[in-house]
Amino acid sequence: MTNFEDLAYLFTSSLNNRGIIRQNFNEAALLYKYARLVDGDIVEIGRHHGGSTILLVSALQNKDSKVYSIDIKDNADKLSLNLSKLPLQDVKKISIITQDSVSVAEEFNKEVSLVFVDGNHTVEGCRKDVKAWSPLVKIGGYMIFHDVRDVGKYLGIEQIIVEMKETKGWEEVDSAGSTVVMKKII
Repeated sequence: MTNFEDLAYLFTSSLNNRGIIRQNFNEAALLYKYARLVDGDIVEIGRHHGGSTILLVSALQNKDSKVYSIDIKDNADKLSLNLSKLPLQDVKKISIITQDSVSVAEEFNKEVSLVFVDGNHTVEGCRKDVKAWSPLVKIGGYMIFHDVRDVGKYLGIEQIIVEMKETKGWEEVDSAGSTVVMKKII
């Protein structure tokens, strides 16, 4: 297990070059916080170069938990380089899946504790991820969304949060920057 402070190399001081991770520091700290709270597997939708993958696996508390990292792009060279910074026991807890997230959900056969949604940033794409993955989140688990608020180019994704609240099975429990945390309550 790695402490959040040990992950400083994921960030740089410039917003134009955020380093490996594509989140602001406060958003990454929020994601890390909830990844540490859960006692089960985590699914990450959208990995780019693996910054959030590293963050998520570093936060795992249960030695048997895994991070399933899903992206339609391979980015194998940069991903391998970035994952090489992790201890081998952490790398073994990561399952890299290069496929459409909805297709993966259709074949996935177990509950998860957390789904981090940072893939298809269209309203319809995000809605499809919620429809596919929300049934697989255990009660008390979380769906965390990046680029929801205060991000002009992804206007409309806030509507997905509203729709989830209206289903009465989800409640918003936290947020930081553009990141929103939803908890499954029933």
